Amino acid sequence: MEAWQQWREMARESAKAAQQVEAEGCLRSSASRYYYAAYQAVTAVLLYRKLTPPDTEEAWSHAVTPQLLEEHFEPLIRSKDRRQNLAYRLSELYKLRILADYRGSKRIDEKQMNAARRDAGYIVKVAERILPEG
Repeated sequence: MEAWQQWREMARESAKAAQQVEAEGCLRSSASRYYYAAYQAVTAVLLYRKLTPPDTEEAWSHAVTPQLLEEHFEPLIRSKDRRQNLAYRLSELYKLRILADYRGSKRIDEKQMNAARRDAGYIVKVAERILPEG
């Protein structure tokens, strides 16, 4: 199995876990898993495009991944606005993950969860359309 396929499987598993723990009322864990589903899906596409992560790493930092998405999805998604929108959604998911994982005094509300579910689902769906089956 190629690396991009492994990352796609990780994205699928994270999306499934996000839905399951959200159904159980574990919103912080769900928000985190939604972010990782999107991040892993984007990583799968970058690896599929034959990009090489930094030495000693299997993927790119969370900070640079939205920019890589904007730059390296261009042959796949011609619309600059659409690529920027995907990058923005990934960045917003990352901010929510940080809040969920490290800001105990902040609550995660239904509006944030709806946005996380929607945005992660959209990013994963876009990646799935790009990646071949198998």
